[in-house]
Amino acid sequence: MAGRSVVWIIALLGVWLAACGAVRSATPCDSCEAGMGCCNGACVPLNTPEHCGSCSSACGANTQCAGGACLCKTGFADCDNQV
Repeated sequence: MAGRSVVWIIALLGVWLAACGAVRSATPCDSCEAGMGCCNGACVPLNTPEHCGSCSSACGANTQCAGGACLCKTGFADCDNQV
């Protein structure tokens, strides 16, 4: 009878550990809203000059992020030469 109790305890412990593991496997980015990306474990907007369309796409000088693409700011025809 004691053997059965040990088996049940081990089985319940296994179920409990599996359930805890499932909860821990969730990442902070699982709850990112639309238009947000998971960058280095954090939800960030993907419409900023730092993260334009993706985590690794940063806009340069004289540019702005619009629709996930870096475009020349108003008044600049050539972003690099500032013309």
